[in-house]
Parts: sequence; structure tokens; C-alpha cells
Amino acid sequence: MQVTDTGIGIPAQYHSTLFEKFTRARRPGMKGEPSVGLGMSIIKTIVEWHRGQIWFESQENQGTTFYMEIPKS
Repeated sequence: MQVTDTGIGIPAQYHSTLFEKFTRARRPGMKGEPSVGLGMSIIKTIVEWHRGQIWFESQENQGTTFYMEIPKS
């Protein structure tokens, strides 16, 4: 499965830490709410609980594609 957007992208300096807890790779929410940097860490944990994997490709000002694989059984 993959999800792609054409948004602002993720700066290269945050690629290696995006899935870490309390990462600095965070932005305010869509309504300006603050972020603590846990969202992607939680998603990765859930995917790994299902014996899957998640990764992404991103370029600033061009967008991001997230990929996820979860085995059927």
C-alpha cells in the first residue's frame, strides 16, 4: 500500500529520525495544534505489531510517499 501527497515534503535532515519518539521532525496540526512528535512513532509501532514495515520517500516542496507492507497472515 502507498499514500502519496504533493505537499511541502519532509526535509532531508529529518528522514533518519522521522519514526523516532519525540522526534524534532514535527509540524503543527492542521488547525495549529502543537505536536509532541509521537504520531509517526505510533504508526510504525502498530505496523510492526502486525509484522509489517513502513518507509517513505520525500522531497521538500514536492511531496511525500509513504509505503506500508503487512503480511496477510
